[in-house]
Amino acid sequence: MKKLFSIVAILLLGTVVFAGSSAGTAAATFLKIELGAKPSALGDAFIGLADDFNAIRLNPSGLAFMDQGTVAFSHMNWIADTQITSASAVYSMEGIGTFGFTWLSLGYGDIPRTDETGVTDGTFTASDSMFALAYGREINEAFGIGAVMKYISSTIDSYSAGTVAIDVGGLYKVQVADRPLGIGLSIRNVGGQMTYESEGDPIPMYFGAGVSYGAMVSDTNNVIVLLDLGKSTDTDLKFNIGAEYSFKDYLAIRLGYKGGDYDVEGFSGGLGAGYTLENGMKLNLDYAYGSTIEAFDNVHRISFAFSF
Repeated sequence: MKKLFSIVAILLLGTVVFAGSSAGTAAATFLKIELGAKPSALGDAFIGLADDFNAIRLNPSGLAFMDQGTVAFSHMNWIADTQITSASAVYSMEGIGTFGFTWLSLGYGDIPRTDETGVTDGTFTASDSMFALAYGREINEAFGIGAVMKYISSTIDSYSAGTVAIDVGGLYKVQVADRPLGIGLSIRNVGGQMTYESEGDPIPMYFGAGVSYGAMVSDTNNVIVLLDLGKSTDTDLKFNIGAEYSFKDYLAIRLGYKGGDYDVEGFSGGLGAGYTLENGMKLNLDYAYGSTIEAFDNVHRISFAFSF
């Protein structure tokens, strides 16, 4: 037990120390927007859980504990009539590890083009995208590690920029009083700069630690509570709180809150529904609702996953 508390303390202390550095500027800020409906409904508190395909983006070490293949699709309406879509896949190979892939695209639609005098002259388009390859492997039954290599690109009118980045993570899972405890670490967006012409800006590197705990565990009813602490290089400290009640594998009710240095979203919630076929294949549908500041419409996310 003392070892567990020591691990938690070290991870949280590391996050707070990192948070002490001043916030700066960053490019490709779309990397900070969470798309998956399940983690979003949980207030983005997912580092200590990382139990589905969303682990590719939030903590790739969660892949180490997945023994089913998955194909998933997610979509959300983001602020100012923008939309984000992604496709993901997970495949486990016994004795080798688990591989993951994600493609993500953010489209901004048609943007009015104005000259120096303020006169509108047609429109232009802009978009951001990310391709990611992930790998996770168990070190032992309790500890898994993972890594992601991804290519990030951005286009604004006739200008474009791109860079390569990596993510790394660790996840420690253990039973405490016959209840599951997960302790996770995630470092994301360690990479180069986005350069459109001559000068570049770094992408928003993120350091976070998270804990998940099964507050209620039974064959039918389960409750998980989650907490993340984290910071990006262009923000101050953030914290994420989430809770999930689930009835078997059929229904999940989720609540969450994003606190600290968040500009747009705060409270969130959502539902999850699952159905297992006779051959063991499983279908999951997740929905998340996110409240925003008054200047924007509230955000809706939906994810569909097929596991085999």
